[in-house]
Amino acid sequence: MLSKATPLQRLALAFACALVILMVAAVASYRSIEASRASFEWVRHTGDVIATVNALMETAGELADNDCIGMGKLSCSGEVISARRASAALVDRLYQLTDDDPEQRGRLADIRNSLNEYLRLVEIESAGGGNRVERRQAWNDFDNASEVFRNRENALLSLRQQASDAEFAKAAWNVGVAMFLGLLISALAALGAVRELRRRQTAEAQLSIEKELAQRTLDSIAEAVVRVDSDGNITLFNQAAEWLTDCPRQQAIGRRVTDIVTLLDSEDRSPLPADALLPKSANDSMPALETALLVRADGNEVPILNTVAPILDSDGSVIGAVNIMRNDSASRAAVQELRHAATHDILTGLGNRKLFDERIDEVLAGPRPLRLAVFYIDLDGFKNINDSKGHAVGDALLETVADRLRGATRQSDTIARVGGDEFVILLPEVGDEAVLIAMAERLLDELTRPYIIADDLINVGASVGISVFPKDAVTAEGLLKAADEAMYAVKAQDRSGHCLYSRLVDQKAGMRA
Repeated sequence: MLSKATPLQRLALAFACALVILMVAAVASYRSIEASRASFEWVRHTGDVIATVNALMETAGELADNDCIGMGKLSCSGEVISARRASAALVDRLYQLTDDDPEQRGRLADIRNSLNEYLRLVEIESAGGGNRVERRQAWNDFDNASEVFRNRENALLSLRQQASDAEFAKAAWNVGVAMFLGLLISALAALGAVRELRRRQTAEAQLSIEKELAQRTLDSIAEAVVRVDSDGNITLFNQAAEWLTDCPRQQAIGRRVTDIVTLLDSEDRSPLPADALLPKSANDSMPALETALLVRADGNEVPILNTVAPILDSDGSVIGAVNIMRNDSASRAAVQELRHAATHDILTGLGNRKLFDERIDEVLAGPRPLRLAVFYIDLDGFKNINDSKGHAVGDALLETVADRLRGATRQSDTIARVGGDEFVILLPEVGDEAVLIAMAERLLDELTRPYIIADDLINVGASVGISVFPKDAVTAEGLLKAADEAMYAVKAQDRSGHCLYSRLVDQKAGMRA
């Protein structure tokens, strides 16, 4: 029946097929976008859960180093009541956020029980009774339960982000393939109709009409479309490609694609191979690369998603390739913001305990360094300033302390805020004890210099505990514990100073002898 159809009927049939393909692709793309939007909402929801858990741990942790606990001071009762109210509100918030996850709700029950037990022991101890060991054990139970809960949310965050990225990539692929197939069918149908209805037109005129139609259609697409021949020379360059690369179409056509489109891997800044733009065989079709950076003609770099597919002739041989590139700046910025929020302290901009643990685990898992050190720093007198001057002054003081720590350390060092007024520093590849002592004294000089906050002159002290790998410990937990013990030894002397854990051990051994 198709052989008996008129040219107009064939044309109508071809356009109907193209329309069906575009409609199917549009439906598939819409579903992918809706699924991606839902995944992104889940990503934001998971980020809210993680932020709430962090706030809960910080609220409860403010009582861990309270000087008045165990001394029966009345001021502690108010702080305990305030912490209990704030913690209860945060726990209720977590119950609301995890109402669709029975497993996390079970873990949340453990968190609430261990938190209530910890606050109960704090109340008893603040009244002069209780047992500090039991309180610390209750705190550890709460901290462990919270960490398990948070790790589960971080895993969910990673899975949901991957799902979101996959749906975006799927939508881009559907649109690209549908447009390519639709344009191909439309072009073939138009060419057949022209040959049938206008036999006197020359082949050159037919090619010109087809090329102009394809170019105008491609110029209406938001994604950059770059087509190359088998030698890698650009044969098609739409308007979106001009905007994205900052290169006029007249300069791009006929030139090598690698001269116009320079791609880097955003993770290690290495140039991506030519195969990323020009596949060599029919099996070299590449999905969107999530770490690609496009270097524009003006030198600026743009994060993109680039999908490349080979163009085959009737024999299955590669005669070129088509690249579809989309500006991915907004989505990557959102991902980076979420990742930064999960590993950094909001107030000071320093890393948090999670980032510190990741860095020290990376160093210990890599080629073993000759020496590395951990500094555990606690500000002396900060609580009195925070209580007498107000939280705004206390926050400003902590921000200034963070700036001074940055200025007094190396770029290779990692600084993290792990408590209200507690900081830790990881120093890889350090020298002998004399070098460590000099670094500690330089830090103390910086931290004990007077601060001018809101026109007030403020003075604080600092206690610095130092542990060294591998002399004092060979694990991250051991190094932190040793540095913490050395810091408390300094704090017991009621004055600013520093202490090496190894010297503390030697002192204890001498006393036993």
